[in-house]
Amino acid sequence: MLVKKEKYMDGKLVFHAFLVVGKPNSIVTTLPFELLKKRFQRELFHLENALIIGQKMANRMLEEFSELILQNEVVQAYFFPNYILQGVNIKTAEQVIHLQDNFELTAEMCFSERLNSIEFFHIQQRFLMAQKYITRTANKLNLDTFTAKYLTTDTSKFCFRSYLNEYKFLLEFEDEGVECAFVLNANYQLKMFISI
Repeated sequence: MLVKKEKYMDGKLVFHAFLVVGKPNSIVTTLPFELLKKRFQRELFHLENALIIGQKMANRMLEEFSELILQNEVVQAYFFPNYILQGVNIKTAEQVIHLQDNFELTAEMCFSERLNSIEFFHIQQRFLMAQKYITRTANKLNLDTFTAKYLTTDTSKFCFRSYLNEYKFLLEFEDEGVECAFVLNANYQLKMFISI
């Protein structure tokens, strides 16, 4: 049995959750699973090991768990941003969840909310999970170095053009053996990601 939930805050869709009833039960959401494990370890254990009898009980348990997520202020940073809400549906949620399991960082990737919003949303979540570490250990780049090293394809040049007046920080970081750069605004929010 599969139960699906869309959760809203102030009339705005903020995340999807799915509960697969089995032995054990499993839950997937559009939020990073590592975050849920960290914040809701006890609740997840209970949900995964509960004996769920019938659709009504499954709905109630997923609703209760989703409400806990909704009330957690730390988790709210990982909710759907405005740029992804224009066409978000169950298929979009499934794409986000699939990326969580199967995303592989390779060279010559370029992501931004304007270019490829679903993939960028996933990258943004990964960035948020490690933001303190990345901003503390990454190398700062000046515009000339960033341009010469990272803006080598037509896609990356086109993409960066829209952030030229918006960026504040250019950071270089190595992840999974791939060199990458983050374009951040003054609030340290990720605006663009490039790998080489």
